[in-house]
Amino acid sequence: MKSGSQISGVVFVVIALVVALGGLMLLRRGGPRPGPSDPNPGDGWGQGPRGPEPHGPERPRGGIPLDEAAPARVRLRGNGRLADLLPRRARRPAREPDRAPTHTPGVR
Repeated sequence: MKSGSQISGVVFVVIALVVALGGLMLLRRGGPRPGPSDPNPGDGWGQGPRGPEPHGPERPRGGIPLDEAAPARVRLRGNGRLADLLPRRARRPAREPDRAPTHTPGVR
C-alpha cells in the first residue's frame, strides 16, 4: 500500500498546483482598472500634455468608387415584367449561304 499512498500524494500535489496557478491567472487577468489612479491628475502647471494633432481626411478604401448615383434605365412599377420595359435587342443579320464554286472550262 505504500506505493498507492505515494501516487495519491503526487496527484494531490498536482491538483493543488493547478488550482493555485489557475487562481493566479484569473487574478492577473483583471489587470489595472481603467481611469486615473490619482484623484487629482493635474501636473501642477495647470495644463496637461497636448493631444495628438488632427489628421486630414483619409482616402476611401476598396479600390475604384462605384457609380451609385446613376439612376436605373428602367423602373418597374406595378404588375409587369422588366423585359417588357427594356428595348428589344437588334437581331443579328442572317448569314449568307456559302456559294458553290463555279467550274471554269480549261482551268484545272
